[in-house]
Amino acid sequence: MTKIILNFVMFVLITSLLIIAPEAFAKKDGSPGGWEKGEKKGWHGGELPPGLSKKEEKQAKKEAAKTQKEAARQAKKADREAKKLVQKSKR
Repeated sequence: MTKIILNFVMFVLITSLLIIAPEAFAKKDGSPGGWEKGEKKGWHGGELPPGLSKKEEKQAKKEAAKTQKEAARQAKKADREAKKLVQKSKR
């Protein structure tokens, strides 16, 4: 019985800390602590932090390269088909 009571008290204590703790560190205007100290550096006006923006940039470059490669492949295929048509027309 005492184990059940002890577990219940621990549950209530932990739950209340999880609910109250974020509010204790937040500013009255809702912004996180530390944001009143000025502009955050490194973002250079972007919407993402530098690490994430680099990751997205790298992904975009990969997709562009993949698209270029596919376009070159399609152009090569069209060229081969055109050559086959020219050869058929000569017969």
